[in-house]
Amino acid sequence: MGRGNGPYCPIRSTLLKAMSEGGRHGFGAPFVGKGCTYKWFSTEEICMILERFDTVAFIGDTMLGNIYGAFNILLRQNQALGAISQWEMSDHELYFSFLQLPNQY
Repeated sequence: MGRGNGPYCPIRSTLLKAMSEGGRHGFGAPFVGKGCTYKWFSTEEICMILERFDTVAFIGDTMLGNIYGAFNILLRQNQALGAISQWEMSDHELYFSFLQLPNQY
């Protein structure tokens, strides 16, 4: 992965600028930062980084809730149920959510 415009962003401020000024160039195209790019990590690399910490806190508004859901989808490698909190679902809801998915389990 790691496609983008130019070298890796050297510091956080250039990364934030590249992300805020970047965009998609075509329908369904990947997001590309402007001026510099950033490293894409595999799920294994992300887990290795997170193992170094005792706690990871997500503090913010409802938008951060969406980011947290996307984070779980990526870590669990499950686009269908990765963001769902299964402990918050009744057995009935859980059963029917599995019935709606292609047979991938």
